[in-house]
Amino acid sequence: MISVIIATKNGSRFISKAVESVQKQTFTDIEIIVVSDGSTDNTAMSVRQLAEKDARIRLIENTVNKGPGLSRDQGIQESRGNYIAFIDDDDIWLSTEKLAVQKKYLDEHPTIDVVGASHIEFVKENQRDENANTAYATTHLFTRMQETDPEKIWKNMLSYNPIVNSSVLFRKSAYTQAGGFKPMYLAEDYDLWLRMGKLKKIANVDKADIQYLVRTGGVTVGNKTISRNTEMAKVVLRLVNEYKNSYPGFTIAIIKGYLRLIIILFKNIF
Repeated sequence: MISVIIATKNGSRFISKAVESVQKQTFTDIEIIVVSDGSTDNTAMSVRQLAEKDARIRLIENTVNKGPGLSRDQGIQESRGNYIAFIDDDDIWLSTEKLAVQKKYLDEHPTIDVVGASHIEFVKENQRDENANTAYATTHLFTRMQETDPEKIWKNMLSYNPIVNSSVLFRKSAYTQAGGFKPMYLAEDYDLWLRMGKLKKIANVDKADIQYLVRTGGVTVGNKTISRNTEMAKVVLRLVNEYKNSYPGFTIAIIKGYLRLIIILFKNIF
């Protein structure tokens, strides 16, 4: 079985589309665990309505917000599958063969524990009323081609996050061995891949395409809203320093990290 984990906070406008893209998968031996992380909108009700029509869907409700990493971990601890997949509430799996292709790859490559998608379509949501209850149409931004060669991914792990979170499938045993998620609100997935990548190699595969919704603005940590891009750049710099002895290319990675932060700060000023 593959356990698909969806961590969401106030994702009622998007959650149905994300779940539907999972339900369309040709690989059907799955369970869908939705963790509503302190949602105050209609997320829980939307998921319950979906679960009435599909017994594979389960809902976990947190009354207090734990953050994306710990919410996904909560779903994993409740999961029954040997493989774990993530999809964010506002993303979509474009390929109906995604899970089948990725599971086949892992089964045929025992030296790989984590696999993502080579094609990521980035979109933005069209202008909308912030009080609307339904998602508006999206506009295509660009398509990014992810590196597929495990050796090249390993060599460049410090320079960029090689796995888009909503594209991933990994072995549950490897997640446990790596120690699971840390209590982080940004780059928690990158931190996890850096630890899992020390155990075995990471890859991306074709025919597992996903759509990623780009959302701007801030991220809420507790009662404080912080700039997402600025804080993300700072967290990535910390991770580069933390894992500098585990991967090659530290000098290039640290230079890129500081340049990224400087550019973001410059844009914020002007």
